[in-house]
Amino acid sequence: MSCSSFPALDEIYRELDRIQKQNPDVVTVQTIGRTPEGRDVKAAFAADNAIPADEKETAMVVCGRHGQELGTRLIGTALLEWLVSARGTETLAAQTVIVVPVANPDGCVREEFWAPLRVNCVNPERRYGQIAISSKAQKGSSVLPARSR
Repeated sequence: MSCSSFPALDEIYRELDRIQKQNPDVVTVQTIGRTPEGRDVKAAFAADNAIPADEKETAMVVCGRHGQELGTRLIGTALLEWLVSARGTETLAAQTVIVVPVANPDGCVREEFWAPLRVNCVNPERRYGQIAISSKAQKGSSVLPARSR
């Protein structure tokens, strides 16, 4: 199957930036890590910031774990579009939703199942870093780096 009809990594990240720019009070995009090949792993934090973070649950949606998963390239940004619409208001009042549209950017670019392990690197198929979940994280504070094995 050709990937030409599915968005490439740079298109997905441009879409994240567009959603954030159009909804700055609701969406914050952050780089939460870097891949072994130096690509950013980005996440969008969506929340009704008028409600304190400690009064909400946190949900995390991770897409694109496998580089050749074409359909998941559409899910992350589609979910964000829904969350910033009138239909997502109730959800954002109750939850902070973190969307990682591409958890495996190296695999996405190469259209491979997962990025091969290298010395001191993390297999994105099996290891996840930690993300600081707080009201500060929603407003652009740093996140904790991924732990290596």
